[in-house]
Amino acid sequence: MQVSLETLGALQRRLHIALPQEQIDAAIQERAKRVAKTAKISGFRPGKAPLNLVLQQYGDTIRSEVISAKLDVSFNDALKQQAIAADSLAGYPQFGAKAGEPQAGFFEFTATFEVMPEIPQADFSSVEIQRPVVTIEDSDIDYTLDVLRRQRAVFATVDRAAQDGDRVSIDFEGRLDGVPFEGGSAQNQRLDVGAKQFLPDFEAGVIGLKAGESKEIKVNFPAEYGAENLAGKQADFTLTMREVQGAQLPELNDEFAKSLGVKTGTLEALRSEVRRNLELELVRRVRENVRDQVFKGLLAIHDLELPQALIAEEIQELKNGALKRFKDMGVQQPTPDMLKNEYFEANAREQVKLRLVLSHLVRKNELKPEVERTRRLVEEASQAYENPPEVTEWVYQNADQLRQFEAAAVEEAFVEWVLGQAKVNDLPQSLSKFYGREENSAAAAASSAAA
Repeated sequence: MQVSLETLGALQRRLHIALPQEQIDAAIQERAKRVAKTAKISGFRPGKAPLNLVLQQYGDTIRSEVISAKLDVSFNDALKQQAIAADSLAGYPQFGAKAGEPQAGFFEFTATFEVMPEIPQADFSSVEIQRPVVTIEDSDIDYTLDVLRRQRAVFATVDRAAQDGDRVSIDFEGRLDGVPFEGGSAQNQRLDVGAKQFLPDFEAGVIGLKAGESKEIKVNFPAEYGAENLAGKQADFTLTMREVQGAQLPELNDEFAKSLGVKTGTLEALRSEVRRNLELELVRRVRENVRDQVFKGLLAIHDLELPQALIAEEIQELKNGALKRFKDMGVQQPTPDMLKNEYFEANAREQVKLRLVLSHLVRKNELKPEVERTRRLVEEASQAYENPPEVTEWVYQNADQLRQFEAAAVEEAFVEWVLGQAKVNDLPQSLSKFYGREENSAAAAASSAAA
């Protein structure tokens, strides 16, 4: 076998491989003999047909299978010959015919591929982390209890204008430059005012309308809106109110506590349960906040070439995720504009870069999933369920689940390693400021745990 290596770019390589034609021919003959043992050819019992007839009927398939096998084996042998580690490749090689005049007596082909980039040494002392130090106050418990009550509200028709917190039913028709557009109209559409299910201008237009009234409003679509024909544009909408329902909240008392499954059935016990769940959620959210800052800093201090093959794979993964989300929203056939590569490329590049740098540093620093750290993470997650010991035991009996916690343990160890070198500033703040008045996520966790 003859092999030569060509460097096409920072990461791209091309192997030129030539195999003696006699090897290919011998492999074809050997493969044909095996096929002949079971081949069904008219006029002959299986295994009795002449080899020339087998090649005449199955030759193209046999040759294709032999060459495919030879490509893979020869490529791996060529990598070894050129001292290129197989795990240094990014993605799969692209095989092709060698350009120019063929060399007599040889089967020639090329294999084009990318190699992983070298990860440069970086200085983490320039990374600055603002670590949240958050205090949970009684007012945070009150807020969460109010959210829990709203989640269990009963709605009844009211004879007044719509206001924040109401549930309404509306008809609407949207026009862009005076022309109705696809998806811009609906009949008897339910909307929870203040739930941010629709664009802010749209929800604001609903407030103040009584049943039977209509209104003309203007709605500004954000520049990053999913539908390209609407992104960054202003549309006119006609709104017609069908019905306004006001929320009737349950009383905040022992009965309410019982309805949430609090064992002692008292309001005081419910407040304690909510505080506990908020604390559990806060630990997770602070950890995620610091981790995200570490990863952002990691990306900022590393400059490296990225393999296009890995970026393409990541774009496809992101597209698959988008397709699933569209399906969950009832959009079975998203338009091509919704799935353009450029919408995903920046995120894909960031994810590929993060994975490459993170995996390199984890290996370099020999970070492992410590047993005690893994168990702590498992037990913390188990606290969100009614029977924590049972959940912990289930995780340890499920290899896939346990691997996820081991990966989280390695990630946590890495974050701690970076924090030991970065500039870390503690940032005291209230719970409401930390969540940016988006406490619903914490309240939802409290709700699921209390129910």
